[in-house]
Amino acid sequence: MKKNIMKFSIPLLSLFFIALLTGCSTVSVNYDYDNTVNFATIHTYTWGEIPGVDDTLTRDPLLRKRFIASIDNYLQLQGYQKADPALADVLIVIQAGVDEKMRIIDWGYPGGYYGYPHGWYLGGYGTHSAYGGFGYAYGSRIDVSYYEEGTLVVDIVDNAKKQLVWRGVGTGIIQRYASHAELQEVVDEYVQKIFHHFPPGNEKTVR
Repeated sequence: MKKNIMKFSIPLLSLFFIALLTGCSTVSVNYDYDNTVNFATIHTYTWGEIPGVDDTLTRDPLLRKRFIASIDNYLQLQGYQKADPALADVLIVIQAGVDEKMRIIDWGYPGGYYGYPHGWYLGGYGTHSAYGGFGYAYGSRIDVSYYEEGTLVVDIVDNAKKQLVWRGVGTGIIQRYASHAELQEVVDEYVQKIFHHFPPGNEKTVR
């Protein structure tokens, strides 16, 4: 089956992933959708790509295969069917990356934790640097540590109109795992938590 090459542009993460054996302990999800779309008419899907993308999954095709297989499995269990690119109702496009964050803990006063994240922005979802603790005197000990967040972006696009109709963004703290089985659990967690919100209102029903 010939791959469907996307002819539209979507803001993307210019980030790179930690090595293969990575994952996250918890995944938080943001999503948005076109409220003029009747999602009940979506029954079939195919995979799409954005030409020229240089993201994590482009650099790590094995990880991309894991996400695709997990999404295929999830959607087909929900009753959706993979179809020929010319006939599918929607295209699915995925991207992924990591973002470095900084955590500062000032032990000089109660509740002395505050976050200072490096900002990133993606298609309307963003984190903004927020300083806390101003007006307090620093204590004698300040701990600074860095961590990385892994982000998976799933876009669902109307195949006929080539218009974005739904986007889910899953983010979690990156950790290292000892086995591929643990990595697969993390991949599945991203997929399940993101698609828990597809179609819109799916959280309230059982398909």
